[in-house]
Amino acid sequence: MKEIRYFTEEAERLGRPFPAPWTLRLLMALSRLWLPAEQQQMMRRFAGYALLERASGALGPVPPVN
Repeated sequence: MKEIRYFTEEAERLGRPFPAPWTLRLLMALSRLWLPAEQQQMMRRFAGYALLERASGALGPVPPVN
């Protein structure tokens, strides 16, 4: 795995809203009032995506796509 990015962090970096239903965004915003910082960080990283990379020589050459 080359890199992991989390939706909330990327949304903040890009200056865009988090791509989720408004009810979930509201819940996450309200949770900041009572959750400790550690649990807030866990909530921020509940969804994301991973950039994968092929291991060198793992599968040999890739056949062309027709």
